[in-house]
Amino acid sequence: MDFFACILVETERSQGELQDYLNNQKFSPAKNHEMVETEVVKLCTNRLETKYVVNEDVVFETIKDEIDFDNYYVLIIYDGGYDSDFDIWGH
Repeated sequence: MDFFACILVETERSQGELQDYLNNQKFSPAKNHEMVETEVVKLCTNRLETKYVVNEDVVFETIKDEIDFDNYYVLIIYDGGYDSDFDIWGH
């Protein structure tokens, strides 16, 4: 089981500044991990590309008509790799 959260931001701050900000937060992992993983992705389109999302697409419709993505970033918080304790289909 994986826990994934992301937020789209428009900011003048650099990717490094945003990553430092995330690294200094104290996010609590769901279970046994010592810490959660974080990533800051600089957008080039309205579609998010990250190692944390596979077989799905994260598309930001609010910026679908944007042509200049210079100040758009996605802040990601990820905690995963846990065994699933239940079957979503009820088996």
